[in-house]
Amino acid sequence: MNGFLLINKPEGPTSFNIVAKVRRLFGIKKVGHCGTLDPLAEGLLVVALGNATRLIQYLGDDKIYEFSVVFGKKTETGDREGKITGECEKIPTKDELLAAVPKFLGEISQTPPAFSAIKIDGKRAYELARAGQEVEIKSRKIKIFSLELTDFDFERKTADFRTHCSNGTYIRSLAQDIAENCGTLGFCSSIKRISVGNFNLENAVLAESASESNIISFDKAINFPKIELNENDCKKVKNGNSVSVSTDEIPLIWLEHCGKIIALGKVENGFAKPFLVFG
Repeated sequence: MNGFLLINKPEGPTSFNIVAKVRRLFGIKKVGHCGTLDPLAEGLLVVALGNATRLIQYLGDDKIYEFSVVFGKKTETGDREGKITGECEKIPTKDELLAAVPKFLGEISQTPPAFSAIKIDGKRAYELARAGQEVEIKSRKIKIFSLELTDFDFERKTADFRTHCSNGTYIRSLAQDIAENCGTLGFCSSIKRISVGNFNLENAVLAESASESNIISFDKAINFPKIELNENDCKKVKNGNSVSVSTDEIPLIWLEHCGKIIALGKVENGFAKPFLVFG
C-alpha cells in the first residue's frame, strides 16, 4: 500500500498520534508525514504510506495558514497552552497592524520558539525547555509570500491573519514578532493549516474515516513527466540499471511499466537512470 493521504487533523492529538492511528487503520508499519502540526494546531497533515515516505522531499513545501493572535500577553510556548510570561496594556490599532504586515513580506530572519521539535545536541528543544534548561536557537531565513490581516477586534484584543509561507516557518514566532513590531506582546490562540504545496484542506478526511479510496498515487501527488518502459527495460530498471530513451534531459521523471510506477529517475545523455526504485 503506497501513496499519500490528506488528513484533517483536529486540535488535541500530535502529528505522531495521527500517524499511529493511520498505521493501525491500514495495518502497515511504514508511515510518515510532511510537516509537523502542534497539538493545538489543526488542519492539513499530509501522511505518506509505504514507498511514499521516500518521496516526501519532492512534495511542494510552501504552506498556507490561518491564525489568530491575542495581544497584551506573552506565553512561554507562543500559544494559549503555555503559562503567561509577560503582560502589557498596549493593544495595537488596525492601522498599526496594517503598517506592520509589509515588514514581514519576502525573505526574513526568524527565530523558532524554544518549545519546538528542533534538535539541539541530539535532543528536542521542547524537551530541554520543559526540563527548565535555557534553550538557545539560532535564527533562520524563511520566506513569507503573502500576509493578510483578515479580521481585527480591538475590544477582544484579537486579530486574524492568513499567510502563504515557506517550509520552516513557525506561525507562533510570526505572531509574536508581529505583536513586538507593534510595540506589544502576543500569542497564537489558534492555527489552521490550509494547504501544503498543491494539497488543500478541503480534500482532507479525518484519520478515522480514511480508506484506500482516499490514497493518492505517486504520479498524481507529484507531477513529473513519465516514460513507459518495455518488459526488458523494466527488468533493468528494477535492478538499478540505466536504460536508453529518446527524450531530452529531464531533471526528474517517473519510470513506469503497464501503468505502474517502477522508479523515479533522471534523463542524462540519452539514458534514464533510476535512483529510487520501488518494490
